[in-house]
Order: sequence, then C-alpha cells, then structure tokens
Amino acid sequence: MTTEEAKRPRGRPRPEATIERDQRILSYLRTGGDKTRNQIAEELELDKTLTYLALDRLRNAGVARIKGNGSGPGAIWTAKKEDE
Repeated sequence: MTTEEAKRPRGRPRPEATIERDQRILSYLRTGGDKTRNQIAEELELDKTLTYLALDRLRNAGVARIKGNGSGPGAIWTAKKEDE
C-alpha cells in the first residue's frame, strides 16, 4: 500500500451543504455559548434531526454534550473557543 492510498479518506465525501451546516453550528456554539439542540435548530432554522447529526459529527472539533440526560432535546451542547 502506498502512502497516498493510506491517506485516502474512507467513504464518499460529504456534500458541501453538510459541511456548511456543520460550520454554521460550530461557529454559532463558539460565539453564542451553550445551547440545546432545539435552540440551535430554531435559531439557525435547521431541522432538529440534522442539527443533532451535525453535533455528533462535530465532537472531533471540540463540541461536547455537557448537561442533560442522554442526547434528547434537553441536553446542552458546548464548543471550545477557537483559541482554546
């Protein structure tokens, strides 16, 4: 296996709309403070399910669930500031 083959991402690339939505949510959490999934979805006019999927994907970018029982609508999400 060559180095290029080892670095190739798995699966198909994410659609640009998904990447943009994830970035909007990440930026919103970094500037707007801790929010529930429903607050994020309402403020950004997004579907609640798509919002949760984005929050789950964004865990590698420093997004975390900090309060709430499970991942339901009452869970509060936070993001590290960019300079942290």
